[in-house]
Amino acid sequence: LRMALREVTTRLLVDRRWRAFAEPVSPAEDPEYHHLVSAPMDLATLLMRVDQRRYATAAGWTADLQAIPAAAQQYWSDDPRGTREVSRAHALVDEGCARLAES
Repeated sequence: LRMALREVTTRLLVDRRWRAFAEPVSPAEDPEYHHLVSAPMDLATLLMRVDQRRYATAAGWTADLQAIPAAAQQYWSDDPRGTREVSRAHALVDEGCARLAES
């Protein structure tokens, strides 16, 4: 399982479409982010957790992957400027789950 999760997560990380979700948001980049988002998640953190063997099941990995659009939704709330970012985060989950199903 760990090898499949690592492969899928690594592929998502190198895909330019998901660049906005690749690494944690730094306080210098956006000081408000950590005040607005209660459970931040990103692909690098996901990969670190895979390597730390934190996922006994694919469902645990999927739950953390789904935290990415949840964080985007929480950050943007009802602001229409964030609609595309939230949609892209949901597309990331769709692709990640599809890739995992294929592996």
